[in-house]
Amino acid sequence: AGARMLVKADGQTVGTVGGGLAEKMALDAALQVMDTQVPRLLEYKLDNTVAAQEGMVCGGKMTLFIQPIQ
Repeated sequence: AGARMLVKADGQTVGTVGGGLAEKMALDAALQVMDTQVPRLLEYKLDNTVAAQEGMVCGGKMTLFIQPIQ
């Protein structure tokens, strides 16, 4: 399974990768990729501590590929 999110130069998004803290981290990373034009592969561990703090119940991990487009 997978999800896609387009991040525009002004920070607006189309789609979602799940919301919450993970989506905020993905948005920040996408803006950095726009500046550098270098793709990145990121893995976020959503352990019980982080998940509980952010009101998420599933935990687990999330792998994101962030690619600049023109």
